[in-house]
Amino acid sequence: MIHAFILIFGTRPVKSQTRDGMRETIDCPGCGLLSEMREHRLREFFTIFFIPIIPLGSGRSIMVCSRCGFSYDPQNQFRPRSSEAEASVIACKHCGGELRVPSMPGRHILVTCAHCQRKFDVKL
Repeated sequence: MIHAFILIFGTRPVKSQTRDGMRETIDCPGCGLLSEMREHRLREFFTIFFIPIIPLGSGRSIMVCSRCGFSYDPQNQFRPRSSEAEASVIACKHCGGELRVPSMPGRHILVTCAHCQRKFDVKL
């Protein structure tokens, strides 16, 4: 008699808030609102049946908006800007709500609307 066993494994990132991590109150580039950005640790884990088992590497720090969940790498990606001149105002394709996004001419960005929580692609 033959027995079959399916094993599902892979990797996935796991985000956790850093205890005593950096916090700053700035205009979030995701939702455009004055928000507290909190430091989190993002680490890759080896998973079995979608359960994180073994950490792979030490991970990296990211900053996460406490309102909308927008995240960015403070060292390798753009720094959030509080200046109105460096931001573009767009309208949500779903609800028409106004959103402020960082000005990055010629680039496509994925935006999550702070009003209706739906995602859409924008070319600036």
